[in-house]
Amino acid sequence: MTNETQCRALKRDGTRCTNPSKFGRFCGVHFPGKADDARSSLSDQIALVADIVTIAAGSIEIVRLILQTWQSLSFGPSPKMPNDYNILARQIGPSMPEFPDSYTPFSKGPDSVNWKLAREIYEAAGKVCAEPPSDPAVALQVRRALDARVKHLLDTMPEPMQEMFYSKVGKREN
Repeated sequence: MTNETQCRALKRDGTRCTNPSKFGRFCGVHFPGKADDARSSLSDQIALVADIVTIAAGSIEIVRLILQTWQSLSFGPSPKMPNDYNILARQIGPSMPEFPDSYTPFSKGPDSVNWKLAREIYEAAGKVCAEPPSDPAVALQVRRALDARVKHLLDTMPEPMQEMFYSKVGKREN
């Protein structure tokens, strides 16, 4: 049996399950939520995994758009950026800057965005997309944590930067 056809769950003794995978690389015994809620339908279990992956993918996209928004600002000589920004910029890759239609001047030092938090969100969300949690309680915790961290990241940006970001994603905050 290959890695792709074998269930990816770990048993209590720490060994990998030897059952063939049926749903999302899990067997019928280890499919997320199956053991925790026998009344859950298969579609409910699939929705749980899809939901957390969607939240994680959205978190990645938000960080990517924050980076693009930052890169679209006109600075003159570029400021010394923190290491977390540089790592994110390398991970996300280059993008063509989209200069804003309007611009409100604001103090935009390297610490205008919490790049450490942005990088943590990006990396944590990437791990969730690669290996969604199989335990519904863990999936709910991960979702709440990602939601809270993304909200904090957005709330701590300077207001003009928030406005630029929200206009980029087509949503304005009141």
